[in-house]
Amino acid sequence: LMNLTAKAFADDDIQTAYEIEPLQHVINEMIMQIKDNHILRLRNKECTIELGFVLSDLLNAYERASAHCSNVAIAVIESASSVYAPHESSRNYRRSEESSYQEIYKRNKTRYSLI
Repeated sequence: LMNLTAKAFADDDIQTAYEIEPLQHVINEMIMQIKDNHILRLRNKECTIELGFVLSDLLNAYERASAHCSNVAIAVIESASSVYAPHESSRNYRRSEESSYQEIYKRNKTRYSLI
């Protein structure tokens, strides 16, 4: 995600920027799954609360970094137009049937599966 973001920003590459939002969505889902897995480990006494604090800190950092990458991508995309509405643009991209969002999302979901 960081490499895609750096490339999109440095090269003003809108196509690469469009790949960031679906990947960020996959990362957010992975973070939720990792948290759920940790709760299961706690219940089964396979992990400790103390280690959970470390895990939580790491996951929060990943989540924040991916959100920043998404913001950069949206800025790159928006720079090609005269309108700046980042949240609306992001929602429209996710909902657009013409967009490749779902295709990129599914590809990344498979590529980065935790199972």
